[in-house]
Amino acid sequence: MPDPQETSVQEWRGIPIMPEATAGLEFAVNNAYSFEVKASARDVQAFYEERLTELGWSQPFDSPFDENGGTMTFRKERSSLAIMVTPSEGSMVVLLVLTLA
Repeated sequence: MPDPQETSVQEWRGIPIMPEATAGLEFAVNNAYSFEVKASARDVQAFYEERLTELGWSQPFDSPFDENGGTMTFRKERSSLAIMVTPSEGSMVVLLVLTLA
């Protein structure tokens, strides 16, 4: 999992970043963004389910979230967004991978 080191942004390519994010890193080549947040995996899941639904994204797939993280996939028009959450030393690392149509 990527290790974000830079200051986090509030939004990445139209995708909201959790306000509690403490560090971020963009991978332009892979169309991905990673950030670290001091929150539970379920908090991350709830944030993205609420915020992305408000923005018109649908959620065709997710895996059960627990203290070890989880994976969610959202779709909007012909684009998809995969969100992978894993624990890292007292916080969670969130990886967003955007696939544009």
